[in-house]
Amino acid sequence: MPALLVVTIIANTFVVVVLAQRHMRTPTNIVLLGMAICDMMTLLIPSPWFFYIYTLGNYANVLGPAATCYAYNSMNEVIPNSFHTASVWLTLVLAGQRYFYVCHPTIAVTWCTVPRVLRTVCWVAFVAFAHQLPRFFDTVFVRYGSRLPWSGR
Repeated sequence: MPALLVVTIIANTFVVVVLAQRHMRTPTNIVLLGMAICDMMTLLIPSPWFFYIYTLGNYANVLGPAATCYAYNSMNEVIPNSFHTASVWLTLVLAGQRYFYVCHPTIAVTWCTVPRVLRTVCWVAFVAFAHQLPRFFDTVFVRYGSRLPWSGR
């Protein structure tokens, strides 16, 4: 997992650096830039927990207090899923954009402009986050005694 994480972060960083340059600003590249950022955030946000739990050997310990459990749930389940959802939806935006470019080139000239695509990418990110927002509230963590006995199995 760490090797895959490092390779993916480096590759997506290169993609972001290249596509963020001013002369690379095209409607298609903006969607690809949004996808690269979302994919990178999908991996970056839970990585501190992966490091803490697996690399530092805390997989046998129970998380506590409840605020830590909420942070773990948010950073490993909800927020990465929001970015992953946005990335999948941006793939659909890219497919729709390609459809308009090929099948309706006259419409694509007015609909597939840089400002419109920027707004679309922002809206996709917002709606993806709103789509996952109820997941912040679907889990309740309670304190159980002082510590649970845990054998690591």
